Amino acid sequence: MLLKGYSPTYRNVSSCFLEIEEPNIEQGIAKCKNDNPEVLVVVFYFLHEGAHVKRDIYEDLNPALEKANLPKVLITKHIGTDEKMIDLVLERAKEVEDAN
Repeated sequence: MLLKGYSPTYRNVSSCFLEIEEPNIEQGIAKCKNDNPEVLVVVFYFLHEGAHVKRDIYEDLNPALEKANLPKVLITKHIGTDEKMIDLVLERAKEVEDAN
């Protein structure tokens, strides 16, 4: 799993999902609570600041955080269309071109 490679930088790294897949947000926050973090950093893995980022995530996240009662929670901006993302898209396009 991609997240495993970040273990040296962050003591615990895990993921959860807004819809369809599990763990859902409540389950993901509960797992984080069990890891006993000093600080929980929440990263929204979305490219566009649409309804999910503006509203839907918080409908699940806020109650889960209240229930977990963690000492410190930091929430980043969504991933967005950072220049690094554009470079990644171009890199992927070049990979497929080179392979064919």
